[in-house]
Amino acid sequence: MLALVGAGGGRLGSRGKLHIIFYFASRHSPVIEKLVRFEPCCSGPYSEGLERSCEDLVVLGAVTEGPGGMGLPARGGITGGTDAEAVEMLEGYKEFFNGMTDAELLAYAHLAAPEAFGDAEAHRPPVGDVDQLIMQVIRRGIISSERGAELLGVTHDVVLDRMKGMGIRILR
Repeated sequence: MLALVGAGGGRLGSRGKLHIIFYFASRHSPVIEKLVRFEPCCSGPYSEGLERSCEDLVVLGAVTEGPGGMGLPARGGITGGTDAEAVEMLEGYKEFFNGMTDAELLAYAHLAAPEAFGDAEAHRPPVGDVDQLIMQVIRRGIISSERGAELLGVTHDVVLDRMKGMGIRILR
């Protein structure tokens, strides 16, 4: 599974990000959905099978793991037999989610897929923090103001007002 994510090269991010990447991708790809099963967890979607695969691949030396996250060794990855469409989708999710800090990623995932966190209310960030984190993601251009409004459950005008308050220039 890690080989599929890394088939395009580059860093894979943390294991937590890897679980979230696969979770969102599995919602849109029957190929990936067949590979991985998830259960709600306080830190987001969790797959025991994906976690075991991560551990096995690190032990076998097929992937590296360090402070910068997980990645493929310099000699390249395993790409044979992978579904090109699934690889492309995973690469898109990887790029999207690896552009976020861990806090931003959790805020995004909490709002976009609350079912992945189950009843873990105690582990959810306070609403104000989520709003601020989503606004940071908008500010950095990772998501659009329209998507931010959808996630926050407010109108687009509310998000535009918040952006103005943050000193972000708005072009219409």
